[in-house]
Amino acid sequence: MSLARISLAPPITLLLAWAVPPTAIIWAAAATLASLAFWAMVYWRIGEPVAYALLYPVGAALLLWIAVRAIIRGRRVAWKGREYLAR
Repeated sequence: MSLARISLAPPITLLLAWAVPPTAIIWAAAATLASLAFWAMVYWRIGEPVAYALLYPVGAALLLWIAVRAIIRGRRVAWKGREYLAR
């Protein structure tokens, strides 16, 4: 399971609260808060604004989008107008 999917699971579950059982909402909220606390600690430790931690779902979503596009593209790679076949 990719890091992007794991990182996005709690916020997505919270967004879809109407479609999941109440226990899932509690666990999703706890996991989201734990992720936010982790990223806040990381940003605090490296001297960056702690508010950046609120954007971690955006970064995880972008990572997942890049990975899915790469999987869909398959072994075909295009670079500067040329196409290559990756091994």
